[in-house]
Amino acid sequence: MAKASIEIRDCLSVAAKTNALVRIDRSIKRADRLEGYLVGLGRRWALLQLVSHDWLLNGYGAIRVGDVKRVRRWDDRSDFPARALAHFDQTALPIPGIELDSVRSLIESAAQRSPLVTVFVEDARPDVCFVGRALSVSDRRLRLSEIDPGAVWKHEPTKLDLRDVTRVEFGGRYEEALAALAGGSKGI
Repeated sequence: MAKASIEIRDCLSVAAKTNALVRIDRSIKRADRLEGYLVGLGRRWALLQLVSHDWLLNGYGAIRVGDVKRVRRWDDRSDFPARALAHFDQTALPIPGIELDSVRSLIESAAQRSPLVTVFVEDARPDVCFVGRALSVSDRRLRLSEIDPGAVWKHEPTKLDLRDVTRVEFGGRYEEALAALAGGSKGI
C-alpha cells in the first residue's frame, strides 16, 4: 500500500469534517470507483456511506487511505448526484464506533455493528469479495465464516492475510439479505 500524499490526506480530512459527498478513485488496478458520503477518517482507513446506482444509501465501505488517487467532491447543489440524493431524501448518517486506524480494529468494530462483513483483496483479485462473519481477527489474519451468493454457509472458514485487505464493506442490503436468509453462524 502506498502512502497517501499530503494533498490527498488534506482533501479527505476536509471532506470528512463535513461528511461531504465524494467520488473516490484508487490506485489499485481495476478497482471500483466509490461514491458516497465521507463519514470517517483514520490514520489508515477512510469510511464512506456508500451511494448505490439508484441514488440510495447502501451501507458503509472502508478503503485504505494510501490507495486513494483522486477525491472529487460531489456535493455542489448543481451536481446531479447531490440533486438526486436530495430528491430521494438521502443524507449522510455517520456510524459511531468504527475504528479506522488498523484493518484489525476496522473489521472487529464493523463485525460488532453488522451481521456480515464483505472483505476485498483487490490487489490480487479485483473481481472477488469474501462475505461472512468474522470468527477471529489477529494482528495478521482474519478467519471468516464465509457465505456464498445463495445464502449458504461454507463448511470451512476462509483465512485471509490482513495485509492483503484493501476494502471492507458492511451494513448494506446485500449483506443484510444474505444474513436474513442464511440463519445462524457465530462470529465475533
